[in-house]
Amino acid sequence: MDIAQLEHVSYSYRNDPAIVDINLNIKRGEVIYLVGENGAGKSTLLLILAALFVPTRGIAKIFGKVITEKVTKDVCLRRKIGIVFQDPDIQLFSPTVYDDVSFAPRHLTGEDYKKYTEKAMRIMKISHLKQRHPYELSEGEKKRVAIATVLSYDPEFMLFDEPTANMDGKGRREFKLLLKKLIDEEKTIVIATHLLRDIVYATRIIGMYEGKIEYDGDPSILKNKKYLEKLNVI
Repeated sequence: MDIAQLEHVSYSYRNDPAIVDINLNIKRGEVIYLVGENGAGKSTLLLILAALFVPTRGIAKIFGKVITEKVTKDVCLRRKIGIVFQDPDIQLFSPTVYDDVSFAPRHLTGEDYKKYTEKAMRIMKISHLKQRHPYELSEGEKKRVAIATVLSYDPEFMLFDEPTANMDGKGRREFKLLLKKLIDEEKTIVIATHLLRDIVYATRIIGMYEGKIEYDGDPSILKNKKYLEKLNVI
């Protein structure tokens, strides 16, 4: 079974189209990069794939479930999907880093949340920040914490929106190591980015422009300078 199936999916903010007539299948184990300039529709597509937005038109199936308002609140489905937003301030809302990272395993796993929380913090190297208020952190630290909030409940479908934005060189290198770990664990991964230098381990590239998919295929497209200029990413 495919992880996601989108059939003629469109989404508008009021009357402003964000994505238009998207057809897309995602198979287990893929590492997909959504590539395009800011405003190309990448973030909106991620929110559809995360089962957080219901399409304005068309049908979106995630893990075989048609996404409706009711399904967006399905706890079993939420347990399978993790999304890291571009702006970590959206993701962080608790008094301490520890509270943020432990929030999902407390509510979704039904297991020993402390073990999962501490493991996620170790992976992201933020254990020393656990008693800090998230808003006291640097942007790079906030991004690490936001990623840990998703790792803490071990979803099988992981979505990242500009994960290396505001990260220094060390942070970007460590994110690449994290990706390798997730791939070894057979996660299915979708990453939205306009930073071509940070694309690694891709099995598939989806090029987006003005809310539409302009390219869907082999990562070798990244060597085509003329096409990348069309997408406004170089």
